[in-house]
Amino acid sequence: MVKQCYKHIIYLAPKGDYERSVEFLRLRKDTQSALNGSDVWEELREYSKVFNPGEFTRKALLHNLRDNDYGCPISEIRDGFWSNPHKPLLPTGAAELRDAIFDAIAMGDIELVNPEGVVFPVHARNDINLAADNIRIRRATCPTCGIPSRDCEGHPSCAKCGQPPDDCTCETEDTGEVGDSTGQPDDGSSQTAGPTVQVRHWQLTLNINTAVNPDDPDADLVHLLRELSNRLEEGNIAHINQTTQITVTGEQEDADAIEDLAKEAGTAVNVLQL
Repeated sequence: MVKQCYKHIIYLAPKGDYERSVEFLRLRKDTQSALNGSDVWEELREYSKVFNPGEFTRKALLHNLRDNDYGCPISEIRDGFWSNPHKPLLPTGAAELRDAIFDAIAMGDIELVNPEGVVFPVHARNDINLAADNIRIRRATCPTCGIPSRDCEGHPSCAKCGQPPDDCTCETEDTGEVGDSTGQPDDGSSQTAGPTVQVRHWQLTLNINTAVNPDDPDADLVHLLRELSNRLEEGNIAHINQTTQITVTGEQEDADAIEDLAKEAGTAVNVLQL
């Protein structure tokens, strides 16, 4: 029971380009606890504050590199994913970052250079030393004109959005989905240019008939009812056809309170003492 008392998470969120703000969120499921790292990680992922294993790819790296990251030592890039609120956290750390950097170099998106601007050769993942202060990351330059690739007129761009690779948020296989701040597909709530998305409606019929232990209510049932309430409050429920019969343990005023709420909501209600 003590674990269930810890339901809140505090995290730093970006505020503009340079400031940060302190944000709070509450774990929604009664079975979740802020003392459980998996629960915290799962919740933060919904706010695009972390990556799940396997999500941090070359495209996610490029999406999360800001203009002022180019020219910085590679060690600062590494530290940014642990300390900068503009960047989500990585689940396994340095290995994922090293792999993403290697893939971006192999695809010609970025390159590593020494203090003199000479390209640092990278032939394998182990050639990338994330602790190096004298190796910097920069956008790859066009071998013909010497201009950074994103500004070179001959540099390839995404056929769908027309953006250079490190600004493109389209899926690799051109699914048309747009990524969130982690570079992963979003849940469809963002408004993007393109064909009109058909709104679909789903009818759900629930049949609940169960005894409830007042001292230890079913956490999954509580979460279900709370989620239905949240969806209604958020305007995601278009129609309700429901008959609910509950047995309340308490005094007369407890039943009266529910009766009053039902009447205020314009719902017919019948109260019977057992």
